[in-house]
Amino acid sequence: MSASVGLGGSKGSTKDTSASAANRLGLEFAKETSPLRGNLISIFNEMLTTGGSRLPIFSQAEEQSRLAASKTSADTSNSLAQSGLSGTPFGQAIMAQTAQSGNQAAANSRNTMFMQLLQQIQPFVLGTGTQAVAAQTGSVGGNTSSKGSAMGTAGGAKIK
Repeated sequence: MSASVGLGGSKGSTKDTSASAANRLGLEFAKETSPLRGNLISIFNEMLTTGGSRLPIFSQAEEQSRLAASKTSADTSNSLAQSGLSGTPFGQAIMAQTAQSGNQAAANSRNTMFMQLLQQIQPFVLGTGTQAVAAQTGSVGGNTSSKGSAMGTAGGAKIK
């Protein structure tokens, strides 16, 4: 029976089989993702050397942020006019705050985008291969329990 599930032989061979399967999966993953990781490394390098100034996605994010700030300002102005507050000091203060927050959002959009990409690229380039191999090693190890839940039950009985 143990030979039919790939666990035949001595205890050492089971461990070797699992390790070699995990190694093969890791090498295959590295080979398949090499072009993507290469592109991400060049984007990462561009981000670090120029702040992303030559990456179109950064310019587009900044432009979209400016357009959103402009639309918000126009909508606020229309709302204030409808309510009769556009010429009042209160209305002017609201317009000034709206303009200031829109300008800050547009100015920070490049930095925000940089930080988001930095947080996503670094783990992928440096750690995803390791995580994938670790995940595959866990599945090769053979967690065959399909019953129970995270709350500590198996088939309805409490696990002690």
